Amino acid sequence: MIEYRAIAGADGQEDLAVSTSVVTLTLPAAFSANTIVQGRAMIQVRTASIVFSLNGVDPTAADASTGHTLAVGDVLSISGSELAALKMIRATGTNAAVNVRYERRVN
Repeated sequence: MIEYRAIAGADGQEDLAVSTSVVTLTLPAAFSANTIVQGRAMIQVRTASIVFSLNGVDPTAADASTGHTLAVGDVLSISGSELAALKMIRATGTNAAVNVRYERRVN
């Protein structure tokens, strides 16, 4: 079983406002190009749904085929190269708040 631990301090958490422009993660310094494969992010949607993609294509609210929808309360866990590939946009006319917790693999 893979074990992860939260990254301490301000680098371990990020609060994002997701609106009409594509939003990406601001990866912590602990996730350098060589160690990103050992990282994970737990992303929780706090207010209003979002559309996200992991394939490099910008998601759009108007075309669900460009991404996947997360509703309020949903949690997405991504790791490795997905961390840099994640793109998010709001799914409706309401801006969304997203909380991100960064973790690092320990074994």
